[in-house]
Amino acid sequence: MTGLSVKDGRREGVTPISNRFIDRFLPEANGEFVKVYLLLLRRVAEGGELSVSYMADKLNHTEKDVLRALKYWEKMRILKLEYGPGALLSGLELLPEAVGEAACTAEEPGESEEGPEPEPAGEEPERKAVDFQALEGDEEFGQLLDLTGCYVGRILTSRDCEVLAQLYAGVGMSAELLEYLVEYCVSGGHKSMRYIETVALNWHERGIETAEQAREETLNGGKHAYAVLKAFGLGGRNPAAGERSMIDRWFRDYSFPVDIVLEACDRTMRTIHQPSFEYADKILKDWKDKGVRAVEDIARLDEKPEPRRAGKKPEKGAQFPQRDYDCDELVKQLNGF
Repeated sequence: MTGLSVKDGRREGVTPISNRFIDRFLPEANGEFVKVYLLLLRRVAEGGELSVSYMADKLNHTEKDVLRALKYWEKMRILKLEYGPGALLSGLELLPEAVGEAACTAEEPGESEEGPEPEPAGEEPERKAVDFQALEGDEEFGQLLDLTGCYVGRILTSRDCEVLAQLYAGVGMSAELLEYLVEYCVSGGHKSMRYIETVALNWHERGIETAEQAREETLNGGKHAYAVLKAFGLGGRNPAAGERSMIDRWFRDYSFPVDIVLEACDRTMRTIHQPSFEYADKILKDWKDKGVRAVEDIARLDEKPEPRRAGKKPEKGAQFPQRDYDCDELVKQLNGF
């Protein structure tokens, strides 16, 4: 790993630890985290090279241990992590130890590039108060943080950790379920913690409590998406974010079976001769509004003529009853024969 650029927001040339740090942070901080911070201060004072790998070797830690310590101190608002291209850690800034308002409140890297967030399923669930200090010794939660960082490809911010802590200890979702949730969202191209949190609350509202239930849910959703793409002649690729949103709406919100959705896709292709999720969505919304629940209901709608409004002219291309005429006879009548 390349060296990190470090800016010192404290007084230059000072290496002693302030009493304020000892009184406020030392009693609750993990001893390994304190060691990382002390080494960080020492190297800054010396002006030597600094990197995560150097600190890991010096303290006989893993790089993940060092990164976890840095994220803890960022959460405590003692330092601010900086990110470069690809949301990789490129540097950090030491902050005055008691100045909480200097903490980073910037948006997560890459978050603004995400697509629209999925709509929550309902009211936000009641959450329990989270004991963040107790979570520091929770091995499952620590592994969840490590795995999440690997999946999203960046160091988690303090807000990321708080969101996962609320879902884990506040909402009561298991570490196994949350790990699968993160994997599922990232595989769909969504690395924003806001997106991950929204999907998590959606699953919770729908009663998904285990990783097995989540796998079954997403597996069925994947089969449905593949069937729709195949009906549109778009096999061999995954649905785009907007397409997946509409597919989810058809099966989840409209509760249509596969045969009804495929019928709408087929009618789309026969009518406009090209795949269009928007056109199919209009068909399915109309069927939902008219109470369609099975293919038989569609057949009955096809047989029932639409009521004609008073004074409305026939649409262009409308079909009229055919008449048989003898053109020669009509000509004779017109000529008076």
